[in-house]
Amino acid sequence: IIPMSNNLDYCLEIASKLRKNNIKVDVCYLNKGIKQKFKYANRIKVKYVIIIGEDEEDKKLVSLKNMESGEQLSLGIDECITKLGE
Repeated sequence: IIPMSNNLDYCLEIASKLRKNNIKVDVCYLNKGIKQKFKYANRIKVKYVIIIGEDEEDKKLVSLKNMESGEQLSLGIDECITKLGE
């Protein structure tokens, strides 16, 4: 999970829900820009990245990016869990 703001509460809530559904998840706490966070995700060969900013938090959504295809979707947490479980 890549947080786009300093408010980590929603990110940690999402991480907890994913873990409860047996989905491995890590929250990127690096104090760097978004570009460096994506580079880090590529370096450790992450297939999907969840991006959470103020808009996602306000709408109770997540942005799910496929790091292989570049496709990015805005999903509710249940839809995200289904997609990651495929």
